[in-house]
Amino acid sequence: MRTGIFGWLFNKHTKASTRHYPKQHPEEAKADDVCYEVPYLHQAHVNMCYDASLAMLLAFHEIPAVIDLVHNPRGTFQGTDYDRQVSFLEGGQKVWTSAGFFLGGINRERLLEILKQKGPLLVTGDFVRLFLHKRAGHAILLKGIYGNQVVLHDPWHGEDRYKSIDWFTSLLDRDFGFLYVGSQFSRSNIFSDIEQASRSAA
Repeated sequence: MRTGIFGWLFNKHTKASTRHYPKQHPEEAKADDVCYEVPYLHQAHVNMCYDASLAMLLAFHEIPAVIDLVHNPRGTFQGTDYDRQVSFLEGGQKVWTSAGFFLGGINRERLLEILKQKGPLLVTGDFVRLFLHKRAGHAILLKGIYGNQVVLHDPWHGEDRYKSIDWFTSLLDRDFGFLYVGSQFSRSNIFSDIEQASRSAA
C-alpha cells in the first residue's frame, strides 16, 4: 500500500488489475465448477497480450506453434492484427450469441456452458485500468470458473487470477466474442500457417 496522491492512483491501478489476486482459491467451490490446466506464458512486451494468449490456447490443445513471445515484431504500442492471429486457427471459430443474450447480460451458467463445450477461451476487453477512469484493451485467457469468480491466465499480470463474474462481463468486448479452437481444427497445417504468418509480421 502506497500513500499520498500518487500512491492512491497506484493503488487504484493495481486493485483494478489482476496483479495482486491470490493464486489460491478465494472462496468455496461449486459442484459444477470447471477449470482447465493451461500452460501459462508471459508477454514480454506491453503490446503482445494477444500473441501470448493465443500461444497459451494453442499450447493447451498441444498444437505446435511458432509464436515469438520474446522479440516484438511491431511498434511499441501497436497490437496484433486480429485477422492475422485468427488465421493461425485453421478451423478456429468464435462463439457468437444473439443480441438478446448480450442485452440480458452474461451469467455464470452461460459462461460455464461455453467453457464446457469449447474449452479455454481467448477473450478481449477493457481489462486493464490505467489512471483515474481510463481503461485499456487487453487480451486474456479464460480457463475456468471457481465459485462465483472467473479464473484467468493474464499474460501481463500472471497465472490463475480470480475476478468476479460481474467484473469480467462488464469489461468484456461484446463485438469480439470468444475465440476457441474448433473441433475441425487441422493440426497438419498449423505449423506452416503460423510460420508463414510470423514471417509476414516480421
